[in-house]
Amino acid sequence: MVWMSLFHEWKNFLLLSHDEKSVDRPGDPKSLLWKVDFVLQNLPEWMGGGEADIDRWKNGLRFKRTNSSIYGEASTSKASVGGRYAAAFLDEFSQMRNAAAVYA
Repeated sequence: MVWMSLFHEWKNFLLLSHDEKSVDRPGDPKSLLWKVDFVLQNLPEWMGGGEADIDRWKNGLRFKRTNSSIYGEASTSKASVGGRYAAAFLDEFSQMRNAAAVYA
């Protein structure tokens, strides 16, 4: 998802986990978007590393150069309703209370 966002235009991705803390919790290496931040901060500058070309907010980020984005949400039966994503990452899917509804 990071690679696609860095090098392909207008791609949107969704990260789902069982609760909001698991999606985005600053300073917590277990949260999904912390991992995305870590990857981006450790890429070489020529590959898009650093933070200059990225807008970051709670539960999401946008790559300015490509207009691609990665969003994170807690899993609910309404997760990603109305959204259009190239791919979704379902973290700990077996632990989601609403797994069947989210999958549907």
